[in-house]
Amino acid sequence: MAYPLFVFDFDHSLCHQNDVDRQFLAAFVPLDIQNTLRTKYLSWNSFINASYQYAFSQGVTKNQIISNLLATCAIDDEIIATIRMVMERGAEVIILSNGNQMMIEQVLSNMQLEVTDVLTNPSYFRDDGCLVLSKYHLEPHGCDRCPDNLCKSRALIDYGHLGPIMYVGDGIGDGCPIINFLGRRGDRRDDVGDIALIRSGFDLDKHLQNNPADYSRIKANIIYWEGPQDICEQMQQFVQNFATS
Repeated sequence: MAYPLFVFDFDHSLCHQNDVDRQFLAAFVPLDIQNTLRTKYLSWNSFINASYQYAFSQGVTKNQIISNLLATCAIDDEIIATIRMVMERGAEVIILSNGNQMMIEQVLSNMQLEVTDVLTNPSYFRDDGCLVLSKYHLEPHGCDRCPDNLCKSRALIDYGHLGPIMYVGDGIGDGCPIINFLGRRGDRRDDVGDIALIRSGFDLDKHLQNNPADYSRIKANIIYWEGPQDICEQMQQFVQNFATS
């Protein structure tokens, strides 16, 4: 049997208290400017890029962005300890986020947490100090549920894991892999063990309550979570099931 894989969304999941993009916007982009940019840039990816450009034009520096990020975004200590434990037992842990590579890696470094991989939109600071966000998928991914820059199902297909998967998420973007990928991986014998950890009361939970057809399509075992302790308990059980199977 292949090793288990733990997949974490980042905002409001691994970083359970905050959303990196919205913390940036709250700190550096006034609401009226956000509203103006949102009407001009329809996709979230392009809107955030325009927001970075605005902040740069107002003199916001790289150090200010990173300082604000690390002051507002953290990962629960119990989750960090549990991730380290499951990785010591041979599991893989990846972050799959429609976010920002630089910011996610800064948080991981600040928390001294190493994971197997980070699958997200590339980003970098230009030589002049402006933050720039790119797309995870540079070519069309063929999924009409997802934004053009990232389909999380396609990212997991390309990742190519053969063993059981536990997916921890909260948002609409997590619906695609939970509905269309988990438990549906062809002849891979470990599909039956896939688990979807869905955050109670957040957007994906609300979507599934209002869209029973999507809910009925989920083949993974569904477990709802409210806080870090719920996630840790399920991770420990999942890796223990693997160890004893």
